[in-house]
Amino acid sequence: MDKENGLHNASHIFKIWDSSRKNKILVIARSSNIYQQVILKASQKLNVNGVSLVIEKDGTRVDEDEELIMVKDDPLILLEKDQFWVAENSLHPNPTSIEETQSLAQIITEAEIDLNLNEIQNMPLVIFDQNSEMFWKEFNLWKHVSLKNIENLENGVRTSNLTKEVIRNVVDGMREIKTIIPCKAFKIVASRMVDKYKQSFQAHDEENVILGNGYDHIYCKLLDRNNYLNRPNKRNTEHVEVPSKKRKTLANARVGCLNWQPSLIPTDALEKKEKLREITPDSNQFIPLMEDTFALQRTNINSSTQEIKEIFEEWPGLLTKEGIFTHFKILTNVNPYEIECTEKSIKIKKFGEKNKIPVSEPANLKNALKVVSQHFKEDFLQIFYKVKNGDVENPVNILSPAIVEIEHDESNVEYIVQLENLRSNPVNDFESAFLMTFALYFIFGLEYPKKNACTFEFIQRYFFKIHQESGTKSSIKNVKNKVFNLILKLSNF
Repeated sequence: MDKENGLHNASHIFKIWDSSRKNKILVIARSSNIYQQVILKASQKLNVNGVSLVIEKDGTRVDEDEELIMVKDDPLILLEKDQFWVAENSLHPNPTSIEETQSLAQIITEAEIDLNLNEIQNMPLVIFDQNSEMFWKEFNLWKHVSLKNIENLENGVRTSNLTKEVIRNVVDGMREIKTIIPCKAFKIVASRMVDKYKQSFQAHDEENVILGNGYDHIYCKLLDRNNYLNRPNKRNTEHVEVPSKKRKTLANARVGCLNWQPSLIPTDALEKKEKLREITPDSNQFIPLMEDTFALQRTNINSSTQEIKEIFEEWPGLLTKEGIFTHFKILTNVNPYEIECTEKSIKIKKFGEKNKIPVSEPANLKNALKVVSQHFKEDFLQIFYKVKNGDVENPVNILSPAIVEIEHDESNVEYIVQLENLRSNPVNDFESAFLMTFALYFIFGLEYPKKNACTFEFIQRYFFKIHQESGTKSSIKNVKNKVFNLILKLSNF
């Protein structure tokens, strides 16, 4: 018998105290995952939500099966979250003798061990708190999935019907335990599903770029399924932790921004700022100066005392294509000049035609975005405006970043980007104006407009490949789920 088989087939007895050393128990473990078994069973017997084990006499942490076997003769302490080991004499002057617990182990005979093991192995491994992470990490979700579907998953089959069926099976299994399930439980289960069967469940686009953390769409499907089953008796509130509004707003503003606020501002930044104000975007010095003053730009933008109008007055380069693209590239590590739009626009147009969405000719970015907006039942005209030459002085009253097409005559059309009624330098193509408009939402940490939240989230993930694991620039619920579904449809189209 090799070492691993010997470890997994042996019976092991552990002496466990709670953190106060007032309650002591015996735990018998066998087979694989000995460490997890000990924590689960000890938590159940002690009526606590244990997360870690330490040696009682000196607080040494034990977190692997082999380590646990090596120290099984030493009494252990089960600690809950945020608990720390404390020396025995600092808790109470006359603690119960550890030897009392040790003597209990000596009473158990080999026959009793075998008898108890048969009983223990047939017991469900649950802990007292069914809202705990440990419980859902140990939840046996695959026993609820049919052998045929397991075989399909093992073979990497990826179909919408298979996903739906597995989602239903897993949620039914979770609901056997409780019907009001915490959101974190669905996240844990979704992560486990994707980790085990990436080929069948992991979300990615046609270029194989993983969407977000790769399991958000499964999490949303699990949550939606459970909410559906709870209707019409769904509770009005959910018992989940909600961060403060201020913290959440800041986190959402920084979504996708890898360089939100550089820690160091170059000593010559102010001098270069003045040079930047004296030159035009077509100067060879413009982009290098924009790069060198980026940290100072971020300091001004992140200041709560300056309005956007004042920032543009200090940094007029941020109203130019070259300035916006340069700032956005450093902020997000995504180069707008490298964004591919043509092939994606053609695919979106074909998708719209197949799904009977009204599509205009030709197959360009503007018409593709109209298809996306209609797919989400949103209003494209809230972010795109057309005016005649006579209205060029004051085309539209716009607060959020938007594109304005100015038609001078049939053969002369140009585009500007507006934000809080401030206009960018004109550009000659819609694609540049579109990229500039989107970039401004990131540069100024703005929330996506409610009437086009899905469209902008789609632009972010499909065109710009910005897939943050948490946070969103949208205040609308279920945006990510809707966007992931469309991207997955396009990747299979």
